[in-house]
Amino acid sequence: MIGELRGAAILSGVRGSKPRDVEAFAETVSRISRMAWELRDSLLALDVNPLFVRAAGEGVVAGDALAVIAADADVDGVRAPDG
Repeated sequence: MIGELRGAAILSGVRGSKPRDVEAFAETVSRISRMAWELRDSLLALDVNPLFVRAAGEGVVAGDALAVIAADADVDGVRAPDG
């Protein structure tokens, strides 16, 4: 799936840059997907942008992220405060 991305060539290192940490990228996408699935009944929106894929062995860094949970959600027994 990652190899099919429009910018996939960048991940293997181009123009003198080091190859990126594709393993950490795949793991992060998988974990975000799993989290979204587990919260599917209450997750209204999820945005991670940008996700910086660092050099091989250095992992990834989310520049910004936002999860919007329904006001009436009960996530693991924790309800949102009234407000």
